Amino acid sequence: MPRKQERTPVSLDIILEGSSGRREARISDISLGGCFVDCPTYIRQGEIISFKVKISESEWLEMQGEVAYVFEDLGFGVRFTAMSEDKQSLLEHLILMNNGNPWGSDKIAA
Repeated sequence: MPRKQERTPVSLDIILEGSSGRREARISDISLGGCFVDCPTYIRQGEIISFKVKISESEWLEMQGEVAYVFEDLGFGVRFTAMSEDKQSLLEHLILMNNGNPWGSDKIAA
């Protein structure tokens, strides 16, 4: 199934909370709809996770999502859930700061 949004390559540190506990990990790509987490931990498709994304030296963005798919020993894809307008605005800014276009290749910011 094709993606709804373009993914932007990034290297963002996160603190992940899931059924296997709390751990540090990294996001390697991101969009308004989801991200890929580089973390070879055991996790199940459909699991609800929460994580904090480091967006500056002193600021973290708290996110929640559902594990959409798992690549064993590599990581997993997350579909974001429960996103407020404030979080979406911060996420749009984060994508723009990493040279991405959060609205897709055929749309530009006004």
